[in-house]
Amino acid sequence: MLSRPVLDLARRLAGTLPAGLDTAVLLTTGAEANVAALRMAKLVTGRHEVVSFARSWHGMTQGAANATYVAGRGGYGPAAPGNFALPVPDRFRPAILDPDGNLDWRRQLDLGFDLIDAQSVGSLAACLVEPILTSGGVVELPPGYLAALRDKCHERGMLLIVDEAQTGLCRTGTGMRSSTTASSRTSWPCPRRSGPGCPSRPC
Repeated sequence: MLSRPVLDLARRLAGTLPAGLDTAVLLTTGAEANVAALRMAKLVTGRHEVVSFARSWHGMTQGAANATYVAGRGGYGPAAPGNFALPVPDRFRPAILDPDGNLDWRRQLDLGFDLIDAQSVGSLAACLVEPILTSGGVVELPPGYLAALRDKCHERGMLLIVDEAQTGLCRTGTGMRSSTTASSRTSWPCPRRSGPGCPSRPC
């Protein structure tokens, strides 16, 4: 039961995406969009493991909460197996430094994936990240990081899912914060308030 305006909106949203990304699924909440993207990644890859940032926030539904590390993990019993945390490339509180005292995000990313590869059972399906971490401290990813992360995902046959709930549809000055790093193996759960007065959430 889709109305003509909803179909037109989906078509227009899909038209804003880079080549190879030509579908919009309208959902109600950010968590629902993230879960839908994760389910699609698992279906397409035939795998089940998910990587996300150690200070990430992706929602409160079970699937999104499994990939959330900033809060809400205690008191609910075990999370679903196959969820791994990747260190946050925080330039203001760097964990790994280069010789000049700045964040060495490339080395941190390499070490993070070394740990993930060691823990994985060979079933890495997706990496779900925010281009600017919100609840995790308003951390903007360093220039080049998202492209390097995309390459790490592609090397392992994983899909990159960019959670644009807080940053998409021109909220940071561009259409999608991560649009320059997109490929046909990218999914964008994006802005929660894209429909005034009616629930709509592109995935």
